[in-house]
Amino acid sequence: MLIKHGSPNLTLQPDANVSEDENGLLTGTACYEGDRAYALSVPAVGTLHPFDFRLTCYKREITYMKASKIKATLSYIGVAADPTPFFIEHPGGSGQDPIETHPNFTDFAGTPDDPLNGAYFDTETGEFVGFTDPTNSLCGVKSYIVPSVMVNLSFYTHFVPDLNDVGNLYTWNIPNLVAPPNVKNFLLLGMPYRQIGNVFQVTHQVLGSGPSGWNRKIY
Repeated sequence: MLIKHGSPNLTLQPDANVSEDENGLLTGTACYEGDRAYALSVPAVGTLHPFDFRLTCYKREITYMKASKIKATLSYIGVAADPTPFFIEHPGGSGQDPIETHPNFTDFAGTPDDPLNGAYFDTETGEFVGFTDPTNSLCGVKSYIVPSVMVNLSFYTHFVPDLNDVGNLYTWNIPNLVAPPNVKNFLLLGMPYRQIGNVFQVTHQVLGSGPSGWNRKIY
């Protein structure tokens, strides 16, 4: 014979919690216990935290215990501000540009009228063709390595991200970044995001230009 003690009602247990990380993301938990007959009364995904209405439930875990009891553990998520401040990541990297775009190109390649180091220019158009002298160390060089100033700016928000600005010049302020002096402006390359409950983690992927900046006729 099963003898039950205490109330069978679903009861919020002590020690519900809320934590905030350095980027403004809020997470929390709350536990309820009661009789199995009240399993359908467990707060649903999408309900608010019992003590902090900034957080919303995004996951429930129900444990069926002895004596026909249940324990429901609810996980919550939210933001301290909307949107939260940017947190920045600079992965570094590099790319390649045509050698004729090098700022010192005329110093080592000369001009169509006065070529240097085996540089060959089209006799009609004056366009640089390549370094063709096999005895010169620049023979075959067509490009050069340039630093790639890629910056990832992430934040949390309740709003669905708007992707309309992807591919355009980036006009937002980039905090905590000391850009190289040859970077004039930035281009928004992408905006990946993921959803956790009703919170979106969004990343602005921006790429620094060269000294002339991104071409405003294109971007």
